[in-house]
Amino acid sequence: MINRLFGIQIARRGDPFANEKSVRLWASGLPPNDPVGAIEAISRLLESARAAPPAATHDYLRALMELDRAAVPLQAQLQAQSRMATMSDDVRQRLWRACDDVARGFAHRYEQVCGAVQVEGDHTKVRAELHGVYARMFYYTGVQYCQALFRYEQWIPGKWRQLHAAYREACQQGVVAEAFALEATAVPAERLSPEQEYLQILLLQRMNTGNLTAQQIDWAAAWLRGWAHLLRLAMGQLEGDGFWLDLGRGEGLVHRRPASPAGDVLYLDVMPLHVHLALLVPRLEVQAAANPAQPELSEQLALARRLVQLWRPQAGEEPRRGARRPAYQDVHVAAGWAEITVALSAKTIQKSSAPQGYHYDDYGRLRQNKDGQRVTGDTRRMDPDAWQVQDASDSDLRICSSSRRAARQRPGVLLALQFEDDPHWQLGIVRRLKRLGAGQIELGVEIIAANAALVLARELDVRDTGYSVDGVDIGQKGKSFSALYLSSPPARTRVPPGVSLVLQPAEYAKGRLLSLLVDGHYQDACLSAAQERTKDWVWTRLEDIR
Repeated sequence: MINRLFGIQIARRGDPFANEKSVRLWASGLPPNDPVGAIEAISRLLESARAAPPAATHDYLRALMELDRAAVPLQAQLQAQSRMATMSDDVRQRLWRACDDVARGFAHRYEQVCGAVQVEGDHTKVRAELHGVYARMFYYTGVQYCQALFRYEQWIPGKWRQLHAAYREACQQGVVAEAFALEATAVPAERLSPEQEYLQILLLQRMNTGNLTAQQIDWAAAWLRGWAHLLRLAMGQLEGDGFWLDLGRGEGLVHRRPASPAGDVLYLDVMPLHVHLALLVPRLEVQAAANPAQPELSEQLALARRLVQLWRPQAGEEPRRGARRPAYQDVHVAAGWAEITVALSAKTIQKSSAPQGYHYDDYGRLRQNKDGQRVTGDTRRMDPDAWQVQDASDSDLRICSSSRRAARQRPGVLLALQFEDDPHWQLGIVRRLKRLGAGQIELGVEIIAANAALVLARELDVRDTGYSVDGVDIGQKGKSFSALYLSSPPARTRVPPGVSLVLQPAEYAKGRLLSLLVDGHYQDACLSAAQERTKDWVWTRLEDIR
């Protein structure tokens, strides 16, 4: 009674959600130097009482928001770590999973509070903060959607209907346009309404193209959050360029007003976004030109230009490079540098002749035959399940697979592809990825060479050492390394005629002179400017120096 009279809070260790002081006491026991462990502990706490809906008391809500404040900086640390280029894919997946789990836990808890308020009872204090409950619920739903974008997943129609239903509830409660921020000291631009949190999810959905990296999605989400306070939904079309939204359908923003709407139809004017993009693009152009050693600026510039198209309803579709045609057949795929070198090494070994009574296994080791018969050695298969080609053009393929290795692919990955009854390996780059139902992965692959060969390369020393064998200067020093020699580019304009080379970034330098062993013959060449490069490979044209 005395505690209630004077508003004194006593921490209860058995129930962290009893009040703000209880959750602060619980949070003080989180590991100070382990953000992943701390976030996982918060996820377990949120999950522990998920089966039992909480009472929508004001103390519970304040405790939940206090835990939210403690989790925000930890999530920021995990997101910053996941952006590090040196981070392994396995660790990055764990970081994403931790962020996804805590976002799902908070979203569910806030959703429970919204549901409890609609039940009869005295929730006066909770109703006064209901705009914050909806804002945080939509915020964490947006975090979950970003995680889905990182994994190139598609939201099912039921998920969109559930999101639209929550927005309608916020409208009915009369809190949809009331701004909120967890921190009382937040500036006005950081105070976003439930509608503005909801709109960020809808605009992120326009970016689900399957060819943006997690880093690009992070950049776009950060820019969008800074501009979200300028966005509003309207009942009718305003002046300017905008999207339409049907709250009764299981989809997001569309270009045209639905002819047969299934629910309330709203309009979003995106002109404020384009005003800020029009300022961002020239600023990034200046920064990228002044700092050529910072590739991130060039990537941000390319992304900003892309967003002008993605967030512009009347932007025309880019024309395809060639007509698509059905091409239902199997194709074997080697993904990544390690698998490609193994696949093309096996091809080279198959051409060689072993001594009588011996054979080469798939690792290139000389093995003795048994009883005059060839004994198959250990095999390295690139993928136990062949990919299926769905359609193709002169320079592109759409391929699908349900194998485990297919799930590891990402845009920008290098692929070697071998069709049935074709001894040659083609080389391609994953440009688009889509996760379909039943674990199926669909890739859009750009073919950059119809014939790829594994060659040995070493730096060319133009000095004459005086030691030569068969016309080759054996006094030249330099460690040999593997590279992919590309010929027969497809009929397209982006790949110029001639030969090119794909090599690892550590071996690339513009103007570097190399001696290449191609089909048993040495060929001297100079590396030109990189046509395309990633952290795993560099693709450059070769200039003949003879």
